Amino acid sequence: MTMQVIDIKPVEDCFDGSMISELRLSQEITKELIFSLGQDGDVQYFAHFARPFFKIRIPGVYDVKGIEGNNTMRVHLKNPGRYSLETFIENLENMV
Repeated sequence: MTMQVIDIKPVEDCFDGSMISELRLSQEITKELIFSLGQDGDVQYFAHFARPFFKIRIPGVYDVKGIEGNNTMRVHLKNPGRYSLETFIENLENMV
């Protein structure tokens, strides 16, 4: 079964034109997914937390935050005119 986004909840529009959305996924977030999403950027993975927390930063494109094992993540698009939420979701669903 492939990963699918089953719900999108807008969290915030920022003054700089960026957007934050919470995505609910059809499966739990795995360590493999975390590092796949961050392969072109910076991944901070806090395995020592009771529930491993992660932050992924692709400079000028997006930041992603979440907890391994959950089925939600927050995506902060830095330049929605250049890289859309739809593109992020398509890449995410094709990744797994």
